Amino acid sequence: MSVPLVIALLIALLLAGFPAAAATDPPQFLTYLPGGFVSSLKTDAQVDSYIADLDSFGINDALLNLPAFKKTGALSLSKNVKAMLTRWVARTAAFNQTHPDGLSLTAVFNGRLDKGLDIDDATTRANMVLAINGVVAQGIEDVQLDLEPYPTTSGLLSLLDGIDSGVKLSIVAPATTSTWSPSFLQEVSARVDALNPTYYDSESKDVATYETWVVSSLAYYSSNTAPGAQIVPVLPSYKKSRWHVPAVENLSTATNALATALAADSRVNGAGIWWWWGFFYGEGGRYNPAADQAAWQSSTRALNYS
Repeated sequence: MSVPLVIALLIALLLAGFPAAAATDPPQFLTYLPGGFVSSLKTDAQVDSYIADLDSFGINDALLNLPAFKKTGALSLSKNVKAMLTRWVARTAAFNQTHPDGLSLTAVFNGRLDKGLDIDDATTRANMVLAINGVVAQGIEDVQLDLEPYPTTSGLLSLLDGIDSGVKLSIVAPATTSTWSPSFLQEVSARVDALNPTYYDSESKDVATYETWVVSSLAYYSSNTAPGAQIVPVLPSYKKSRWHVPAVENLSTATNALATALAADSRVNGAGIWWWWGFFYGEGGRYNPAADQAAWQSSTRALNYS
């Protein structure tokens, strides 16, 4: 046997003893869909067109907003919502058969703690978990919790512990770093697959202030998030309000902040858009999303994510 062949065999044997390098997960690009996409009946063709629109912007996770939890933690879904959840699952499965990158569906469970929803109550938490399981049983296995004002008690941790570990779980998180302490953030992030801090409604009046806010917040999350949880920030694309100035908070300035955060070794695993009604539909003519769309296609999607 020749020397080169012996060397080649030895290298092969050595490599066989090491696991193959794990493939890097693609960045998660998500957006929140209008409630009417679930609450009113749509045809297969309509849902297919929505999925094609999402795909044209590289969205690989569509978030379906569900009605809010009641004070008891129960969740009432109409016949239309149940039918549309089934339709979204079926049409997404059909799309994914011919699109290897695929599309995921996430059910967003909303709750207002300032309107009587008490997650520190065990019965309330049990009702919430029961409601989540009911939606998961319809085929949507990705779940997001959007509980506001952001909970800071052990009730949140108990709620997260009660959700089936087979569910891909994310949680909307406060961009303001004073809300969740480092220890609480570690506890929360150890129980979820992804955190979605929301970088909008900052009330910033100038771009530098807004971008600094985003960068410093992402540094905080990167330092205090459990290694197994992704950090996927949600960026703004919607009309002006008293908390939000589109000339300051937009996808261009937010993307610049993400680029700065990544250069500083912050962990950023993708980006989300709040929300599709503004970004794609211009909120029925009340907002011009052209600049946001251009920034997303040319810059946001091209970042070298963690």
